[in-house]
Amino acid sequence: MELLVFGLNHKTAPLGLRERWSFSPGESELALERISSAIADSEHLILSTCNRTEFYSAIPASSGLVRNLDQENSPLGELTSFYLGGDEENAGLDEHFYLYRQENAVKHLFRVAGGLDSMIIGETEIMRQLKDAYALSEKNSASGKMFRRLFPEALKVGKKVRTSTSISEGCITPGQAALRLAMEALGELTGKRALLIGSGVVAGVTAKALIE
Repeated sequence: MELLVFGLNHKTAPLGLRERWSFSPGESELALERISSAIADSEHLILSTCNRTEFYSAIPASSGLVRNLDQENSPLGELTSFYLGGDEENAGLDEHFYLYRQENAVKHLFRVAGGLDSMIIGETEIMRQLKDAYALSEKNSASGKMFRRLFPEALKVGKKVRTSTSISEGCITPGQAALRLAMEALGELTGKRALLIGSGVVAGVTAKALIE
């Protein structure tokens, strides 16, 4: 089996492109069904957050997709078409995507779980997002023997990183970072009003930080 991680994140793609390829749970389910049926005996998981969309796959080494990856100077275009569809709007995006294989794919997953690959180092939200992504993969029968060992282990690694190091001390959410910047600029916030523009999980966490 070939283990692959294919995706983009805040380091490789601008916000507009990340938003364009963000998957809701419903969209992830449809994509899991499509890519799982394309290659027999394969395993898949989609991790989609505000800062990344990543496809984790375990694919038989004999499949055409894997064999093509071994070609010299193999472009990422085939992977883009496989995971995102063959629409013309997907063309020319190779520079924004990355690919990790085998051991490097495992290392990347563990870095993600440990919060080392996050915009805010050590943030904890990624642990819940990974757990939810794994649960969705299981729900849609997209996980198999490899993923049932790999992803629980990654969650253990993420927990151990945070309990055995000081990585999660200080600002670990965008809301906390915004609060610290506000206090540095304005001083004491008692009696002041805050305006949040937007909605969703990040805005909720920011509001909670400001209220506290």
